[in-house]
Amino acid sequence: MIITFAPLPSYGKSHVISFLAMGLSKRGKKVLIIDLDPKLFITSFFVRQRNIYPGINSFQDIDIVSLPFFEYSFSTLNYNILSKMMQDTKINTSNYDFVFIDFKPGVSIVSMNAASFSNFILSTISTAKIKEFREGVQSIFQWMSYFNLDLKYLGNIIIAETKPEELAQQAYLGIIDALKPLPDEKINEVKKRIYPFNGTLDFVNFNTIIPVRRDLNDLKFTDKRKYPPVYRLLNYERTRSIINNLVDEFLNRINMA
Repeated sequence: MIITFAPLPSYGKSHVISFLAMGLSKRGKKVLIIDLDPKLFITSFFVRQRNIYPGINSFQDIDIVSLPFFEYSFSTLNYNILSKMMQDTKINTSNYDFVFIDFKPGVSIVSMNAASFSNFILSTISTAKIKEFREGVQSIFQWMSYFNLDLKYLGNIIIAETKPEELAQQAYLGIIDALKPLPDEKINEVKKRIYPFNGTLDFVNFNTIIPVRRDLNDLKFTDKRKYPPVYRLLNYERTRSIINNLVDEFLNRINMA
């Protein structure tokens, strides 16, 4: 199962990948993270900053392939570049239960490659920037429709400091607005590929809300730290319960697809 995220200019994508990776790994699942960010942002959650280098890194049972996109030519409209990159690493993604792809936020040829390489896609929404959210999701729906990408949309994960219900409502309305530019027949087709995959959108948002807290936010493995902060996520009840609930929902949505 290969999962990527909508190309939204919002906080939280890398953090949610790390939560899911840690939670799934704890349940015995084999997890691979493909880091395409030029700053190797998510790699810095698992590997001490001074030890980060392009290539294959590992943390416990999680493998991280760090491939900053500027090392390859993404300058042309080629949606198979990521496939070529993975062939070069000689890593077989089928050896993993779950593969997550992270990249620099924004609609680009890099995010299009990530979507083309994936089976599923998710969104995070952490602020009330509904216009940016709608535009990012709209790109995904257009890719699904016009480029015949075999993607299924698993839903929206809400990251909220206050008033998560309002943000969830905005995310729901943003999905509806993102569908409007498509022809009617395309709208019906895409809606059946959005959780719960029956043409309705009422449950598109995850029930698990990710709170904005230091213990969930400050995850960089700096030189001053003895252990990577992701290590503690499952060691404390208040973070462990959030991650377990998120993983439960995630697996349920994957199984329904």
